[in-house]
Amino acid sequence: LRKSSLHGYQIETAHGIEKLITNLFADDTTVLLSEHDSFQDLEKILDDWSMAAKAVFNVKKTEIIPIGTRNFREQIIEHRSAGALILPPHIAIAKEGEAKRILGAWFGNGISNEGVWTPTLDKIDADFERW
Repeated sequence: LRKSSLHGYQIETAHGIEKLITNLFADDTTVLLSEHDSFQDLEKILDDWSMAAKAVFNVKKTEIIPIGTRNFREQIIEHRSAGALILPPHIAIAKEGEAKRILGAWFGNGISNEGVWTPTLDKIDADFERW
């Protein structure tokens, strides 16, 4: 991924600008794509990796959280594309205010901390009521 043509997310570090493309933890993979990236290029890289590793990357579980300006995010949600980035119809895209869980933490645009934890707290309260 690092040697690929993918742009990823540009971050400023002490060593200058670097691209952040992926975060791997156990069997979870988080990939950051820019509007200049191709989802199809990512799928090709993942297919090659899966074949080499004799593993399966479950693209059906892929979820997108658009990052950027409100206009950019709305374009991704409404048109499933921005610049070179075109998303297949089977990929879920988080809407404004919709939280997605990554490694136990909640991420999304316009989400509230209270909102994402309300179902969990309600479940705990219900368990206490049964006691």
